[in-house]
Amino acid sequence: MRKWLLILLVVMVAVAGCGGRKKRVVIFHADALTVPMGDIIAEYEQLHPNVQILAESHGSVTCSHLAKERACDILMVADARIIAEMEPQYAEWNAIFATNEMVIAYAQKSKFGAEINPQNWYEVLTRPGVTFAHSNPKYDPCGYWTLIVWELADLHYGATVNDKPISEALKAARTQDSIKSDAHQMLNLIDSPSGIDYCFVYMNQAVEQNLKMVRLPKEINLSDPALAEFYSKAHITEPIEKTGAPIAFSLTLLKKAPQREEAIEFLKFALGERGRALLSGDRAVAAFNVTHPPLVDNPDKVPPGLAEVMGLEH
Repeated sequence: MRKWLLILLVVMVAVAGCGGRKKRVVIFHADALTVPMGDIIAEYEQLHPNVQILAESHGSVTCSHLAKERACDILMVADARIIAEMEPQYAEWNAIFATNEMVIAYAQKSKFGAEINPQNWYEVLTRPGVTFAHSNPKYDPCGYWTLIVWELADLHYGATVNDKPISEALKAARTQDSIKSDAHQMLNLIDSPSGIDYCFVYMNQAVEQNLKMVRLPKEINLSDPALAEFYSKAHITEPIEKTGAPIAFSLTLLKKAPQREEAIEFLKFALGERGRALLSGDRAVAAFNVTHPPLVDNPDKVPPGLAEVMGLEH
């Protein structure tokens, strides 16, 4: 009888352990990170069954607002300046962990897809009947990066379209439906038979969706930190004021992170060797260009164990 009581007790303890409440780490991240973050989270949760990662993807501007209003542990954005503007009230450090580039994505069905190239794309996009889109600059950096690409195109090509600068011709060619809420909406329309012909997205998004793409010259695609001074010559004021800069994805641990220790452990994995491999992607063209060690504005503020994984020297 005692033997059976002991066995029952062991089973009850085991069941109670399995039903224990998981620790929940909350992450708000740029929608461009959706695919690699899904892979990273899946592997981490498999290794840490007592932890649940609750990730929400939005435009990075929206993510920053949410991080101020709601309980959040980790913030990951597509423009490092967004987190920089949150320091020191909401964050103590800002780590650039990847770069990217702007491309023009399109599908087999896209009008003039056989003709478009890095030299004539602006002429193709302004042809009658051609439709294109970009995300909303108010909420998503990909939207304002697009407008900055257009401004840089004026400087780089020195051309006009219908007697207008390239940037003005592209704005004039937009329709009411050209500005979408986010990249996911645009990419779904690219695949639709009755959808848009082209959209401006990050390269990883075109790669992940197996879309065709026009890779723009480095002078305008915002991929090269060495061209930061040239990129800064582009400046937009509507619908948001921004100056051109290299695209830099960055992250931080929020100062008031509710699950600080678990969030640090997740970041160790995400920024470690396996996490970096998942971010780069197992493809012929890297989904992201990983920056390792990350570029950190206040490295002395990074928790020691995490700093070691990041390759920082305290």
